[in-house]
Amino acid sequence: GAARANPLPRKAREARLGELLAHHLARGGDVLVPVDTCFRVLELCLVLEAMWAADRKMQRYGLVLLSHVASATVHLAASQLEWMGAQVTAAFDAKRTNPFAFRHVQVATSLEQALDRPSPKVVLAS
Repeated sequence: GAARANPLPRKAREARLGELLAHHLARGGDVLVPVDTCFRVLELCLVLEAMWAADRKMQRYGLVLLSHVASATVHLAASQLEWMGAQVTAAFDAKRTNPFAFRHVQVATSLEQALDRPSPKVVLAS
């Protein structure tokens, strides 16, 4: 088979994602990120939630999870912490706050709800 190029380390990929999002948001554009409805979207929400929490400039922009099952997905994840990976459970043990009690990610279950959020914003849509 064809040789696979080694991807950037996870932290470098996350940093690059943050740079790209900040660039487009600063120019006034909304950013649409297609996502699946499985638990990978929750991982992405956690990554972006951490970016927004760490960077006051990013907090000027909206961060929306758009899916007809978004509320149920986040609620289920919040109630099933014991089944999450070590990083999620360690974060809960350290802070005693649920990592899925998002402060920056806003859930929208319809396109209208997402469009009602002020621009510029990032929309994770499934």
